[in-house]
Amino acid sequence: MMMTFLGWTGRRWRRRRGVSLVDFLLYLTLAAVVMAGAVLAYNNVDNRQKRLQTAQLVNEIYAGVSDLHRGGASYGTGSLISTLDDAKLVPSRGRRETTTGSGNSAVTTVGINTPFGDNVTVTGSGNTFVITVEAMSEANCIDLVSNYADQDADESSLAAIAIGGTDLTMPATVAQISAACDDDDDVALTWR
Repeated sequence: MMMTFLGWTGRRWRRRRGVSLVDFLLYLTLAAVVMAGAVLAYNNVDNRQKRLQTAQLVNEIYAGVSDLHRGGASYGTGSLISTLDDAKLVPSRGRRETTTGSGNSAVTTVGINTPFGDNVTVTGSGNTFVITVEAMSEANCIDLVSNYADQDADESSLAAIAIGGTDLTMPATVAQISAACDDDDDVALTWR
């Protein structure tokens, strides 16, 4: 004689077929958590890569201006971007063109942007020049400027650092840089 009680047949459980709604929701939740983790990891890697590219961009601009004015007494005054562009020294990763007007009256202006879209200016100021990255995020500011931490004028050509319009005491420390950086600050690196 065989007894059946709540799916118990003899000494074996009757196997269920298919997936219940609860099982499906559990699998779906688990998949969503794994996907969210993957997206977060990708964004962290992508942001780190953009920060490295920003530092490389600033270093390439510095090298370009230095090469153009090697042995020269003055960097002049005003924007140096058109001079860099004429010498084909604007880094391609940051170069952008803006065209105003149309037809024969169209004017194309060259500018420089970081991978985050922050505007970069390069300005001569007599015996020095300034590379300014406008409106940086706090994390990007700390990452960029920390590359120049603890370097005095003898170790690098960096003469001054200003964050949000405030000059840091040179050589700047990582602690000073971290305290000075805030969202949407302009970072001005003055080179000699």
